[in-house]
This record gives sequence, C-alpha cells and structure tokens, in this order.
Amino acid sequence: MQEAEEADGGAEEGLAEESGEAEFWIDHVSRDAHFAVPFFLRKWAGFSGVIVNLEPDSTRSLSASAESFENLPDPKAGFPYVLEMEFESLVRGYGLIEGPRVDPDGALYFSDVLRGGVYRRAPNGTIETIVPRRRGVGGIALHADGGIVISGRNICHVRGGETRVLFERDDIPGFNDLYTDEQGRVYTGSMMSDPFSTKGERAMGECFRIDAPGRAEVLYGDVSLTNGIGILPGGRTLVHADTARQQIIAHDLDDTGRASARRVFASVVGGGRVGGPDGLAVDAEGGVWVAVYGAGAVHRYAPDGSLDRIVAVPARAVTSLCFGGEDFRDLYVVSADNTDEPDAEGCVFRTRSDIAGLPAPFARV
Repeated sequence: MQEAEEADGGAEEGLAEESGEAEFWIDHVSRDAHFAVPFFLRKWAGFSGVIVNLEPDSTRSLSASAESFENLPDPKAGFPYVLEMEFESLVRGYGLIEGPRVDPDGALYFSDVLRGGVYRRAPNGTIETIVPRRRGVGGIALHADGGIVISGRNICHVRGGETRVLFERDDIPGFNDLYTDEQGRVYTGSMMSDPFSTKGERAMGECFRIDAPGRAEVLYGDVSLTNGIGILPGGRTLVHADTARQQIIAHDLDDTGRASARRVFASVVGGGRVGGPDGLAVDAEGGVWVAVYGAGAVHRYAPDGSLDRIVAVPARAVTSLCFGGEDFRDLYVVSADNTDEPDAEGCVFRTRSDIAGLPAPFARV
C-alpha cells in the first residue's frame, strides 16, 4: 500500500489492512494535505471533507483541508465519501433551471423557472422552445401519447402546441416537482408560499395523486416547501423533498396509490453550507440522489436513508437532476449558477455515474 505524502505543516496518518478490510485514520490534517489509497477504500474512507477523484486506474487520491476537518468525526463510524467527478457543461445562460427529463431519443427537457419557458435539447446540442414564457415549471414528465406533463400554475399535458389541463385549483397558487408511477398516475406537491421567501410562517402544502383529468386525491399534507418526488424500485415507497425542513419524507404506497406510514427518510444538511433538498432522482439500487440547493452538491442516500456519497458540483445553486443515456448512467445536474464561470448563469451539467438510474415511467393521465 502507498503511504500518504506529508504536506506542508505535517500530516500524520496510517493505513492498515486486516482480512481484506482497510482502516484509515488521520491524527492531524493541515491545509492541502494529500493522500493516496487503494480503490477499494473509496466506499469506506468517506468522512466529511474527503474528496475521492474517480480516475480509471488502481488508486484514488483523497484531499482534505483543515477547514473541512474542524470537527472530525470518528472515521471508523462509516461516513459518506465525496466524489469529485468530471462534469461537462451542455447548456448555459439560463436563469434557474429545473425539471430535467431525458426522452428515449436522448433529448433533454428542462425549464427556466424565473425567466420562463420549457426547452428541449437534442443530442446534437440544438435547443428548441417547447413551451414559451411559462414560469414556475418545477417538474416535467414524458407522456405515453407524446408531449410532456408540466407543473406551474396548474398541471397540464402539452403536445404539438396544444395544452390540456389535468389538474388545477383556485386556492393553490402553483405546483412544483412531479413524478409518475407505473400506472401512469402523476404525483405532485402544491406550493402554497413563495419558495424564495424566508420571512414569516409558510403555508403548508399537500401531495396529490392525479388519476385522470380533473380527478386528484390528496395523499397527505404538512409539506412546508415541496420539491423533488420519486418512487423507489418496486413502487411501494414514495419519497418527497421538503426543502424548508431540510428533510426527505417517505410514505408507503398501496396498490391504489394511497400513502401511509409517514416517516423521515433522510435529513439533508449542506455539508457546512446552508442548503436544502431540491429535486431528486432514484437509482436502480433504491438510492435517492438529491440536489442540495445552496451547498454545491448532490447527495446520494442509500435505501436505508443513510448518506452514502456527496458529489461536488461546479455550482452553488444546484436545483435538480435526472438520469439518462442508453444505460441510464448519464447523470444530468441542473443549476441556477456556475461557480467556475459566473457569467454562464444557470447551466445543465452531465457526468457519468457508476450506478444506473431508475427509468421514470410515462404519464398516462
């Protein structure tokens, strides 16, 4: 095994191997200390602040700074690792991008919440406007009959320039993210307060299941700031981000789509920054990937709700994500900014995941 190099100011560390498992500990870390460890450590040696670079070789380099390790936890307790992945920028120059969804042809749909519009990026990079000017679209689903289902002031199906309203209510200002189950029903959350306001108490929203045009059922309430929604493999667990409470809540789903057994699936913290869970996506293993707005990261939570990994993103305002590609290992992450190039504003980034995403079902409402 390679021994870690000593950085300026000194860093003492040790690596040991027993029965095929490795232990990694740090007695003192100085700024810009660097370590090299075997690949099999990457899923273990992940306490807060460690960055693992995914390179196609037998070793992975870890880096840490003293600032990241001010309150160093016990590294033997099993902490998540931080992935420093290579992102390519596909789209730039928008406001607050949301609702990414990839169709079977590899085209990416996305919205601009603040400046308005829903767009489609073809695999060759050309971008066309699908829905002009519409603001507040936080969720997009593909429809089995063609076109897309989008949120905003209502939930509607847009196809060939025509709009068919699926659900709206006069007392609901708008709807945010949405998702579909295997039956094609649409799940969405109501937005009852200004999502950008930090003053005063928030009016609680609800989660709806839309079964047919004009027919929707309230599944549960008490959602402070509704955001990403997904369903775990098997179709029996609904996960739902509540940004203001920094939680992902979960419910059991029965055959009729009714929800029960509310619980906190995961508490989302910003890794030292102020952040909250925004859009989310589910992978084929039952992991939940969530954009942490304000924290410059995507978190993956294991099926048991434990924080499994943190993906550093070149944006502070990370808003949502989705999987795509023929093998569903293309990971698309969208934002309202770009920390590497501030003038780029809202961007769409793409990278590769070692875990495949779970394909989102088509809407059939």
